[in-house]
Amino acid sequence: MKYCWSYTLCGLLLAGCGLLNPATPEYGLLPLGPFRYAVQEDEQPLFELEVLKWPDGHRAAVSITYDAPFGTHPGHRLATDAVLARGLTMDIEMVTSIFQGAKNRHLLEDIQHQLLPRGIHFFGHGHRHINHDSLSYQEALADFKRCFYLMTEWGLRPRAYAYPGSAGRLARTQLANQQAGFLCARGMSVNPDEYCICPGDTTEPANWYYLPSVVLAQGESPSYVNSYEELEPILADALARQAWVILMHHAVGIPEGWGYFPLDDFERELDYLAGHDFWSGNMDMAALYIKERNAFAPQLGRGTKKKGQRTFALVLADGLDNSVYDQPLTLEFRFNSRLKGQTLHVAPALEGRTEFPMVDGVLRLQAIPDEQTYQLSLR
Repeated sequence: MKYCWSYTLCGLLLAGCGLLNPATPEYGLLPLGPFRYAVQEDEQPLFELEVLKWPDGHRAAVSITYDAPFGTHPGHRLATDAVLARGLTMDIEMVTSIFQGAKNRHLLEDIQHQLLPRGIHFFGHGHRHINHDSLSYQEALADFKRCFYLMTEWGLRPRAYAYPGSAGRLARTQLANQQAGFLCARGMSVNPDEYCICPGDTTEPANWYYLPSVVLAQGESPSYVNSYEELEPILADALARQAWVILMHHAVGIPEGWGYFPLDDFERELDYLAGHDFWSGNMDMAALYIKERNAFAPQLGRGTKKKGQRTFALVLADGLDNSVYDQPLTLEFRFNSRLKGQTLHVAPALEGRTEFPMVDGVLRLQAIPDEQTYQLSLR
């Protein structure tokens, strides 16, 4: 009964003062296990609340990432156009020194107005495209901080990072990246046992600052994934294990580029993702969702029952910095079959509306756990 004590104590004090009807039901919030809670009325369950593992109840999650300085080659749009045509998301590198100069500065306008609003995010890739493991802690920190500062100045909201050459294996490099302000960083792996992040009931990656990714490149190394045929079993495994998988691309449809991956294979990859139960989430969004879900701590306020209508005050909280952690969580409500109401009224509005009909006593809401108090009325 973790969150019941304050309401119960308040009720006793008000009853003692004659301000509360003794017949008013007592409501409480009972943790049922990881990410699951029950709202009770006089110790009888009214509904259960669960934070689903992936948004919208998807079975698995995928982040499609592209190590390319967008706009410096006309072929870069082959990948972004294919992604956007299927309603998926993608992350692209940002080496800030490339865009700081006058030659490429104009590309930032395309990035800000054409890509960001359509689900294309940018991850930090250093101020310089260098081996950060070869630097001292202070040198790496200075480069990471410069990258973070410029991305912030350009409105790119830096939260995720990817080490150039995946050179972030040293603990001092990872610490410098964290101290610069990034929430997670991607490395790489050629071990299929490491591709699935947070499989099953696992709630945290093994290392937030060296997330494994699948390297897709034709002809560069037999250890890399060289074709769609090699990739499909990896995606199927992620689905089976309800995991998050990060895919690393380089020269999609650009034969002269390092890490060439055929456009046809890339499009088959996207078709598989769009046709199966994957949440296509940017790296930063996936990191936020996992961290917010792990920190989620709802609180139940006062509940009332009048003429069969029950109203509750529910605080959706995670204790994290709301200026950074703004990814909606998917909350699933499962109501007791004895309740007659078929609609949940929510105030203030969520998802632009206040009325949510149930389907067989179940409904899902998307809500940011930003310490907002919601009044829920079952009608």
